[in-house]
Amino acid sequence: MLDQHCGSQAGPPAIFPELVQVYAGTRVTVAHQGSRAILTMPVDDLFSRESVTVREEALPWLDLLATVLSVNAATNVLLVGHSDGSPAPGAFKALYPSILQWNMAQVNAVAEQLIRHFSVQPSRITLASRGIWDPVSTNDTPEGRALNRRLVVYLSEGKFP
Repeated sequence: MLDQHCGSQAGPPAIFPELVQVYAGTRVTVAHQGSRAILTMPVDDLFSRESVTVREEALPWLDLLATVLSVNAATNVLLVGHSDGSPAPGAFKALYPSILQWNMAQVNAVAEQLIRHFSVQPSRITLASRGIWDPVSTNDTPEGRALNRRLVVYLSEGKFP
């Protein structure tokens, strides 16, 4: 039943070629896991280090995502934030005392942009944070930490559990 829901035996979703095309030439990576499409966006491109406001330069990425969602009405999105373990900077430490809270604030900011500025229905978006618990690189180097600071966007037909 889990394989059926996650689509681990299925091929790429129908929107996969569309995603590859629209994100070509950007720093967004496009992959698939079974029938789920996966976009990985570097957090350093989405936010300045001292902010939970989405950078103006990153809005085209979200616009492309919203466009894909509007054309594919059965597709829903799971936004998962990942961190390198760095705490919230300066003034934000009081608002976000834990890494998970800081990470979720960034994920929430992306969701707010999709909802308020690109008219994605809130019922189509699920938010999560993995914080430091799912690294793709070491946190011993600046390059590794940058790789770990990412937003992973899962796209799939139907609701996420």
